[in-house]
Amino acid sequence: MTKKNDFSLLGDVARLLRTKPHRIVYLLTSGAVPEPRTRLGNRRLFTAEDIGRIAGRLGIKQHKEKDEQQ
Repeated sequence: MTKKNDFSLLGDVARLLRTKPHRIVYLLTSGAVPEPRTRLGNRRLFTAEDIGRIAGRLGIKQHKEKDEQQ
């Protein structure tokens, strides 16, 4: 089971990948990347796996966060 902190919102994912949120939404709505399984109200909750798929589709190499490097 995943913890509450294991999820990111669309804005957080866009900042992490240094892209605009509308690019991510386009990938999701066009079917190029599957929608995240989890939602809270009307908000998508992205897991690390979801973020990895989006980054791969956008051709972005993900950088590990400082907390993960230590």
